[in-house]
Amino acid sequence: MLIDIRTLALVSVLSSLVFAVTMLTSWRQVPEERSLRDWVIGSILMSMGLLEIALRSWINFRVSIAIGNATIFLGCGFMLIGLRHLLGLKVLSHERAMVWAFSGLIFAGCLYYTFSVTSLSARISLVSTGLALYHLAVARAIYQHRETRLKEWLRFTLALQMIGFVLFVARAWAAPGSTVTQSYSQTPNWLIAAPGIYTLCFNLWMSITVVLIVLARMHHKVIETLGLDRAILADSPVAIATYNHLGNCIQANQAYARLMDCNREQLLAQNFYTLHQWSRSGLLLACQEALKQEQGGNCEIQMVTSSGYLRWLDCRILPSKINDSLHLLIQFFDLTERKRLEDELRQMAFHDGLTRLPNRRLLIERIGQAQLNSVRRQTYGALLFIDLDKFKQLNDRFGHNAGDLALVEIAQRLQKATRQNDTVARLGGDEFVVMLGDLASDTDTAWQNAQHLADQLQQSLSQPFVFGNDICPSGASIGIRLFYGNQDTPEQILDDADRAMYQSKSAPENTEQDHR
Repeated sequence: MLIDIRTLALVSVLSSLVFAVTMLTSWRQVPEERSLRDWVIGSILMSMGLLEIALRSWINFRVSIAIGNATIFLGCGFMLIGLRHLLGLKVLSHERAMVWAFSGLIFAGCLYYTFSVTSLSARISLVSTGLALYHLAVARAIYQHRETRLKEWLRFTLALQMIGFVLFVARAWAAPGSTVTQSYSQTPNWLIAAPGIYTLCFNLWMSITVVLIVLARMHHKVIETLGLDRAILADSPVAIATYNHLGNCIQANQAYARLMDCNREQLLAQNFYTLHQWSRSGLLLACQEALKQEQGGNCEIQMVTSSGYLRWLDCRILPSKINDSLHLLIQFFDLTERKRLEDELRQMAFHDGLTRLPNRRLLIERIGQAQLNSVRRQTYGALLFIDLDKFKQLNDRFGHNAGDLALVEIAQRLQKATRQNDTVARLGGDEFVVMLGDLASDTDTAWQNAQHLADQLQQSLSQPFVFGNDICPSGASIGIRLFYGNQDTPEQILDDADRAMYQSKSAPENTEQDHR
């Protein structure tokens, strides 16, 4: 043997340290792989044990032989546990205790063959048997692994493990009958030293193997994550689409297709820069801003589907970099039903439930707006307060259903007799109000115009109601109140129009009312 034990051990220390640095680097890159921590610990322990063997002639401490070998086996045990974790194999809770127990057994055996029965050959047999069992355990772990991408590589690694097992078994068998020197350099039997050279090569090979396994695991996780992301996107009840920075749709789920009443192929053929609806609704501008600022945003838009159905959509835009290219993930939430309910609530809050005309609350708001417009346009406006005559007798004679029908017909007559920009409102019961705007710039002309329209309304409201074969007379009293600017509150203007109506009802021949 040309290489002595000290040189071989020092080289093995170097290979173990390289192994430890490789595992530590891999662990830092993939911190979730805690199995690499055991590999690092095992490699360091093996390096310490091999260093003791290399320096034992200088240490001149006989117990160090047992300590060095026990430390090597402790390192092998940690590496075996790390390998089983890395390969995804189950590690029993007592296996770490078994590692310590086996290392203690080697320590006790080395002490026995150093002090009680001094036999270097027997000690070599003991250590070789232990290392043969280690290689067999590693081979078993690799055999149980089912990583298809590294199938051929792991087969070769498994073969190397079996070669190591055979070498150490042969070493254990050959040691008792061989002449063994402390340095191994004068040992004629090559089986005594050859396994040491194999271990040196084995550490370097396993460094590459573990790195490949880690890369395969990372690749599998990436594929699994991508598959999960695609499944979540495809099955999500939320309408989702992904667009690249050029505006091309590269992914769209079925929920988005259902929302737009089309198929996914039609969506994937879209480019949002060419979609008129995106430009008109403001969604295109929001997407451009998100791409420019690389910040998310949202907007509410109206979109017409392929079947012509109008939908309200809440669009949430989330920029994300994919392969160093900026993409937009957009979530579409259907607000159509919510908007419908909001419109119904708004209708209930600001409109009369029977006639669908604006109620008192909305009328007050519009009077305020009309006051501002009168100043801006320098024209007068007017309120016509209308109270139906003999409406109580109509209810008593024909019933409340007939009364409701009459009120609806009154609302229709008032709307037909007024201009499009005028407001017809119902305050309740048989009281209606018509708000007129832009009558004239002087008081007299404005009053004449308001009176003329009041006469037309009175003529329309005097038409009788027909209920089957019965005819019921109709009529109304109207009070007029002009307004200009906001000197008075809307409520005051409405009260003045109410008083003017009562004056008209008590003195119908007097048509000139207070027209401040």
